[in-house]
Amino acid sequence: MGLLLVMLFGAGLVPMSSRGGSSVFAPVRQRAARACIAMDAVSGSDRPIKKLLSDLQFLGPLRFIVQGSGAILESVAEVGSVTYKVLDSGAELATLKADTGSSDFEAHVRLSEVSGARFETKDKADGKTLFLIRLINQQGAPALTCLLQAESDDGDYDPSAVQFYNGLRDHFGESFIA
Repeated sequence: MGLLLVMLFGAGLVPMSSRGGSSVFAPVRQRAARACIAMDAVSGSDRPIKKLLSDLQFLGPLRFIVQGSGAILESVAEVGSVTYKVLDSGAELATLKADTGSSDFEAHVRLSEVSGARFETKDKADGKTLFLIRLINQQGAPALTCLLQAESDDGDYDPSAVQFYNGLRDHFGESFIA
């Protein structure tokens, strides 16, 4: 898996800080170090959903969206680590956690309730494009949506984050079964 990381760096697929200025988010070296740990943790896994969750660390800040029956929850965070735990029921839980000191963000995903994932892009009226990753539940509806979050005041994405998103979509396809 370490070779994969080197290949991603060589291909320019690991996001870097915003070009021409510093990012308020973790530098790419910290992202890469965390990703090495995460990739080692899932290297023996043949489950694409675990690989995708670990790869979220390379996308920089993401907007997480969960739609309930009476409310919508949105939060912006940069995934710093992904851990897995088998619950007493035997179900596996993935925890995505921000490693920034100012954020207590955690998202828990019940892997047994995720049937797949889907990559989508949506063009907005202002000419911007949204880049989405949807984790799909057993009923075929989004359980969790992750959007690339613009890192600059002008609303532009880090170009390397978009490139990495496109690389993920090319690797996994437009959608896959978990």
